[in-house]
Amino acid sequence: MLAEEIIPTARVTTFPNQKPWMDRSIRTAVNARTASYNAGLATGDMSAYKAASYGVHINFQCLQRQGIESPQVFLVSSFELHLYNFPLLHQTLDRDLPAHKRDALLCAMPNFNPEIIRKKKQALRSKVKYWATLSAAGAAVPVPGLSIAVDAALLVGVVTHYVHAFGLDIPSLKRLSARTGVPYAALCDVIISPLAAAKITKELLLKVIAQLGSVAALIVAEEVSRWIPFIGILVSAGLSFTTTYKILKLILDKLADDAQRVFERALG
Repeated sequence: MLAEEIIPTARVTTFPNQKPWMDRSIRTAVNARTASYNAGLATGDMSAYKAASYGVHINFQCLQRQGIESPQVFLVSSFELHLYNFPLLHQTLDRDLPAHKRDALLCAMPNFNPEIIRKKKQALRSKVKYWATLSAAGAAVPVPGLSIAVDAALLVGVVTHYVHAFGLDIPSLKRLSARTGVPYAALCDVIISPLAAAKITKELLLKVIAQLGSVAALIVAEEVSRWIPFIGILVSAGLSFTTTYKILKLILDKLADDAQRVFERALG
């Protein structure tokens, strides 16, 4: 048994209980309109939920017999993540995991409620200063054009991460469409940012940045300032930090808003 191998490690462990037959039962019931599921509980035909809950109880007892005093067992559905114990599972992991693992898990989580979107935005925003500092370091190297090349590569990578974290990449949107029954086109209709549901390229980013008048002016000022004798590099590095910070903050805000609109369209 897996639990027997886990116990000797003496680590905090959770046990998700996901049964394929449970998902099939729930999906059949929903499609046949024989049950109505809301906020993790069902009304009407309760057979699938009761059977799955009984399975959790059996697993709980088995883990106790293996020597785990207070096992944490969570009932989850791969089709309906916002139902049953998935939110509780996330809360538990959020509490027990170290910070770096917690942020990685958070960004990999689907947007099963608005609070997750808010937390993702908060976690991603906390790292904006780090990316801006890397941009400033590139600007401090006295090689013409290097800062722009560094910024472009950095921004493509960071923005791509943002899009995936919010579930706004094309594969994630298609999976959401299949899971919820909301057409892919309908999900895309509520998206405003040109960076969502698109392949992030240097050309696309430059096009988006060009529409941000104040930011575009900062980029020009950064390249001009590096030619100022003695202090040009320092000024350029400062401008690079400010430019990258503003770009990422603006893009992050817009993508978070898009994620909220997609969530409301799919599950609201």
